[in-house]
Amino acid sequence: MGSDSERSNLEEVSFLSGGIELLSKIILLRKKLLAHHRCLSLDFNKDLDGISVPESHSNLAEYGQKDNLLIEIAMLGDFEVGYCVSFIDENMAGEIYSLYADDGNRGKGIAGELIKQALAWFREKQVAEVKAEKLLESKETARLCRQFGIEPS
Repeated sequence: MGSDSERSNLEEVSFLSGGIELLSKIILLRKKLLAHHRCLSLDFNKDLDGISVPESHSNLAEYGQKDNLLIEIAMLGDFEVGYCVSFIDENMAGEIYSLYADDGNRGKGIAGELIKQALAWFREKQVAEVKAEKLLESKETARLCRQFGIEPS
């Protein structure tokens, strides 16, 4: 985390932060994430059967209406190469709900930077705790979350 090569790679990446208005910009990346998980594990396949991207987006809309939704998008030029969706629930607990870096852009520090930005937003909003239950189901994202002190509850 934070190596010289990651820093130089991140210099080329810009980040957009917003709310529900950015949801449509991550549809393609969300589809890539679902395909990625389907390839990784039979357990994910069972959990993902019948889930569509628009359906999962409608579940996030209620948080966006309450200004408790953060969508961050990593941009490389004009292309979306990663995203993070976080929200704050009714108990003031922060949840990093979804995190993805495009296959060709993994290992460049993008996902770590997206997590840092989400954690800064949680601090600003004074959340009681931070969770990442969905992320902790994947070995690669669980390892990254643990680097930032996010453990399974």
